[in-house]
Amino acid sequence: MNVGDAARRSGLPAKTIRYYEEIGLIRPARAGNGYRDYCGDDIHRLTFLRRSCHGDDRPHCPILDDIAGAALAGDKIASGAA
Repeated sequence: MNVGDAARRSGLPAKTIRYYEEIGLIRPARAGNGYRDYCGDDIHRLTFLRRSCHGDDRPHCPILDDIAGAALAGDKIASGAA
């Protein structure tokens, strides 16, 4: 399914879904034309993230904080600064 369908099924905006792919939380397959092709497992993960990170009582998302920290550490290692 495409990103619009994934957005409707998960309850997340398409922009958020693309961001989650950019930071490595999901890795949808690609169709022959290069479009993202989301599967049921992707929708389950997106739904989990929505429930974990997007409630009114959640000012920030610990999962995303962990991902950001890991990405920063990876960047430091890659640049030789670690």
